[in-house]
Amino acid sequence: MRRVRMAESATALKAGCEEGWAYAQKGDYDRAIQDYDQALRIKPTYVLALNNRRLAYARKGDYLRAMIDNIHFMWLKFGFWGNVIRLSILALSLAVLFGSIFKRYRRDHPMGQEPDAGIFHPRN
Repeated sequence: MRRVRMAESATALKAGCEEGWAYAQKGDYDRAIQDYDQALRIKPTYVLALNNRRLAYARKGDYLRAMIDNIHFMWLKFGFWGNVIRLSILALSLAVLFGSIFKRYRRDHPMGQEPDAGIFHPRN
């Protein structure tokens, strides 16, 4: 009985990852993430599903969840030292990400510019 359940789990894991990959290739990242979530509910340490879900989150633009999955993936794959290296890279990527956001904000909102015309400004 236990062998049958294990075989069914392995089949469900493989099927979930294959279906998720097919949806990701079509650009349906939400559906792909659902399939990867289903596979991870069966086996939370399944590295292939975790890696693919991390990529789907990144392609979808959900970078925070992609980073969280990335840390989890590195921890499972490489242990403590892999995680130390990954956290260092994560800190650097966050600095670059927030730096680019800040530059974009400064470009779109330069100092000393007249306020938007759509905003009510009382006269003196």
